[in-house]
Amino acid sequence: MLRVALVIGVIEIALTTDSSHKPGMVFSVLIMVLVLGTYLWIIERVRKRRNWARAAILTFLALGIIASLVTRRRLPPIPFVLDLLSMLLDIVALVLLFAPPASRWFERARR
Repeated sequence: MLRVALVIGVIEIALTTDSSHKPGMVFSVLIMVLVLGTYLWIIERVRKRRNWARAAILTFLALGIIASLVTRRRLPPIPFVLDLLSMLLDIVALVLLFAPPASRWFERARR
């Protein structure tokens, strides 16, 4: 679910990116690749039952949701819907990551 939300977010960013500013665009793409790579690495750590990765995902998603809420008003209709869908998937994933069954799943990894 986190990966699906990430893909939707990347599509939304691609639809709203202004490619007329070439120098700034290269820097933005490099930063985005770095952030996405880190996010994917953390998702993999969640899959491997690393409890600290849940807190990292919470931090990433909280910052992403805040940024989304701030910038969402200026989006065209399709990116707006994609942003909402991505945010909804992120929230559902967070709820599932911190639900009691998930906590037990992470706890078993410590033993």
